[in-house]
Amino acid sequence: MDILNNYGILFFLSAGALFSIFFAIKPVYLLWISTIFTLVIAGTIGYLHPSFKIASWIAYGAVALLYAPAILGFTKKKPVQFRFPSVLIVLFLILFILICTVSTIWSNAPLNQVIVASKSIFLFGGLWCFFANSNLSSQIVMNWLKTLLLIGLIQIFPVIYQFIVFRGWRVAHSRFKTESADAVVGTFGGSQLAGGGLGAVLVFFLIVSIIILLSMNNHRIFSWKKIWWIYLVLWLPILFTEVKVAFIYIPVGLFFLYWKYLFQKPGRVVIGLFFAGIILVGMLYSLQTIHLAFKGSDWKKNLTNAFGYSFQVDTSKEKGSGGRAQALNFWWQEHKSDKFVSKMIGHGLGSSRTQGQVLGFEAKYYRGNQLIDLTGLSLLLWDVGLVGTLLIYAILICFFILAGKLSNSAVLDKWQKALSNGLQAVIPLVAISLPYRNDIPYAANMMFIVMGIFGLLSWLNKQNVAEHYSILREERDRILK
Repeated sequence: MDILNNYGILFFLSAGALFSIFFAIKPVYLLWISTIFTLVIAGTIGYLHPSFKIASWIAYGAVALLYAPAILGFTKKKPVQFRFPSVLIVLFLILFILICTVSTIWSNAPLNQVIVASKSIFLFGGLWCFFANSNLSSQIVMNWLKTLLLIGLIQIFPVIYQFIVFRGWRVAHSRFKTESADAVVGTFGGSQLAGGGLGAVLVFFLIVSIIILLSMNNHRIFSWKKIWWIYLVLWLPILFTEVKVAFIYIPVGLFFLYWKYLFQKPGRVVIGLFFAGIILVGMLYSLQTIHLAFKGSDWKKNLTNAFGYSFQVDTSKEKGSGGRAQALNFWWQEHKSDKFVSKMIGHGLGSSRTQGQVLGFEAKYYRGNQLIDLTGLSLLLWDVGLVGTLLIYAILICFFILAGKLSNSAVLDKWQKALSNGLQAVIPLVAISLPYRNDIPYAANMMFIVMGIFGLLSWLNKQNVAEHYSILREERDRILK
């Protein structure tokens, strides 16, 4: 094991040197390197060779390096003036960082706990910062989006292999008494033999890709006849995973994508609802036949149990057990009568961490009670309290408003408005993912996706403002002549 760790460290240092070379040549190369490493290489290495999970640190390091060109770009030229929603986003972000700082100091949090928590939350902000303040051309952004689409399309290959080989082995090993769909994660990481895979992140990524493609179709960027097979290839891997939140992601995403057509083009909405219904029924059928059949043929009972446990609150159970609603109830029970300051600003960054080698202070106090950080929402409540949690949702609301304004811009290109419209429909899915799992902020690839969404909207806003002022300058010059 020591030898493997030594090789892992050497691999990490070598990769760091390689990143430095690329960074010195052209900073934009880091965007592609960090993308491919975070969404493809790191998860695959960790899945096939668990001893080399140190490789995930390369993903963190590569994305963190993206802060550098963004900061250099900010100091070299006057930053583009922001509009109203962006000012609020910056304000809420500053307030969130302030809450994190005050909460951490107030709680006297250990330094190693703060470092580990900061890695999970703030390092991937480099991607957001890079898009917001680097001079990226439309062609570079379009090529990056094509790269993301290609990553989505190749997921079908590892998913089928994992479903047949690793999931099949685990099911057979349990004598067909246990479903093991958490072994199906594509390139997003997990374990061959144990639970805790990132199949939910894979499904989130694929559904986001589908929604953005649908938005492109709505704006006539692509033709259905030419790309129908892309939708099929993106949708099929979802059937092989047992990610039940997909039944929420899909209707919610489609609603926010098509709600504006409800009165403008009701016929299109009806047709869309019809096909969405067929897709959801097919997914329910595959859930029963592929993943829940070992529990019996009573599909109503199976589906009720599969979806219902997340909403159960059983205070009679021992601490540490229960579902997602139980996690929120546990936080409330521990804070409802006293601990007003902790209720408002939390116990400090990383205090709820029950995973990895560094346990949070509150996690130790509650003896590793996994309810504390079972979901991103419960984690935020413990770490930064009600105020910090509300600030996160305020940022999401501001991005939702910004995306809506950009989708109606008079100066953006058609594909940019389509992208804005698709990203607006995706923002609610980010909000939903917080009370579902703790992939925000623990999963590197999930943080990459979320910060990529923020970064794209910031870049689109920058393009919108730049085009707006360019038109004003041209009009001024024409009048002066």
